[in-house]
Amino acid sequence: MSELDEKLTEALTLAGLDAKTRRWLKRQDNKRNATNPKTKSYERTEDEPVAITPVEYGGLQEGFDHFNRELFSGKLPDVFITYQRKAGMAGHFAADRYSGRIGKFGKHELALNPDAFINQTDKQICQTLVHEMMHVHSASHQRAAITTRNGPRR
Repeated sequence: MSELDEKLTEALTLAGLDAKTRRWLKRQDNKRNATNPKTKSYERTEDEPVAITPVEYGGLQEGFDHFNRELFSGKLPDVFITYQRKAGMAGHFAADRYSGRIGKFGKHELALNPDAFINQTDKQICQTLVHEMMHVHSASHQRAAITTRNGPRR
């Protein structure tokens, strides 16, 4: 087991996330509540217009940046994070799937299923994010074949 795998095992035990990550999650909630007590889409009513995209995707990027720094020493490449609904999956990873309209490049895509968030805690959603980040790490460091449904591609 690599040092990174050991760190992840410690950080994401059955008992939950480590104390540092729990504090970070709490700070994010406090920061969000200080500026607008109803920044999450499910906390607002229709008559409270707040742009949902920067709120939802900004939180994903903050989470990715935090776990990249704390668990992967900031070594994961930039990825395109998106919401995608796919039955039976909480998230998925696709190597070099995203490319821009201009220029020739490929970025990894990390997708989370918002339907899988229903009745889940922030901790559980973060665990899914970190799980998908492990696929980014594997692909980026060529430690293993790109995987689908958590098994080797056939």
